Amino acid sequence: MKIIVLTSKFGMGHYSAAKTLTEHLQQAVPHHQTYLADFYQIAFPNHFQTIYKSYTRLMLHGGKLVNSANKSITNDEQGLPKSLKLPEQFLLHRLSSYLDQEQPDIVITTYSFASYLVSEYKRLHQGACSHITCITDIGVHNVWVNPDTSFYLVACEETKNALLKRGVDEKDIAISGIPISPAFHPINQAAKRQKKKELLLMGGGLGMLPETKSFYKSLSDIPNLHTTIVCGKNNRLKEKLVAADLPHLTILGCIDDVAQRMAQADLFLTKPGGISTFEAIGAELPLLLFPPTLEQEIKNCNFIVRNGLGKQLSGKPSSYAEQIAFLINNELKLADIRHSMHRFRMHFDTDAVIDFIMKEEGRMQERRAV
Repeated sequence: MKIIVLTSKFGMGHYSAAKTLTEHLQQAVPHHQTYLADFYQIAFPNHFQTIYKSYTRLMLHGGKLVNSANKSITNDEQGLPKSLKLPEQFLLHRLSSYLDQEQPDIVITTYSFASYLVSEYKRLHQGACSHITCITDIGVHNVWVNPDTSFYLVACEETKNALLKRGVDEKDIAISGIPISPAFHPINQAAKRQKKKELLLMGGGLGMLPETKSFYKSLSDIPNLHTTIVCGKNNRLKEKLVAADLPHLTILGCIDDVAQRMAQADLFLTKPGGISTFEAIGAELPLLLFPPTLEQEIKNCNFIVRNGLGKQLSGKPSSYAEQIAFLINNELKLADIRHSMHRFRMHFDTDAVIDFIMKEEGRMQERRAV
């Protein structure tokens, strides 16, 4: 069988989940062909890099505009806005041409708009490929849930319940967690004892972190604490912090050893993105969250706090350092969060996608035998 994992880099979480799924399938079912495909590279082969660069700039400097657009597109009372109908037809044409050429048996989508368009493709091509939607958010919006979807991989019980309320059959849903690399695994706490506490600070691939120098100075002034700050693609912030020459802070740009950094940390301060949340859960690394502003991250934050997987900073930014110092030195609270994470991750059905693929393979063999 041929399996295509279709994603985008509008938010690196979609791509990260797709890459993990692809690698997992290539190892678990090597007799099948599994490929990773970028939706916007298919649609705009000569311009996709420019599109992603523009998205990065917009997220760093116009987050409120992006939030407003997302609310409009994913509003449960509407379908896609009329303004998207023309681009939708163009993108559906490009995707249809690609799928007609590749003839996959299964398409797995980790990006909501791609899920919608694959569903449209299946509506127009009866008997086409099976379609698995891997929802890379905790909350569910209307673009994720589509007819002609064969199976859903979801983050948690809350995501599953949201699908059930929308009429999805329970047998077509598996709670698998958001896919993360096996490199994210819990480390024995005694094995990583160190003289100083270790704080890991990240703002996603785009490095969406506080810009004020006073915040980082206050981190540097916390006794018995070392902080690693991962700025991602936010080169302006990285250069500012390097130039500030603050002791007890290590400043990094884009990194490829996040799992190792998590293994060394006592606390993870970040924005509540879906992938980073589940990487922390996989590593059983307590979360401390910046107050969210994007709609999806507000839902994620509420979910994390409600399930005892972390805490949220509150009050004025000038009080953040005090809150960080209090939590990272509170061994009982950190142990409680780790315990909640351990219990939570034990409910994941990580073999669900493999089980579905094996059933599809069986059905295909039965059809050939008839």
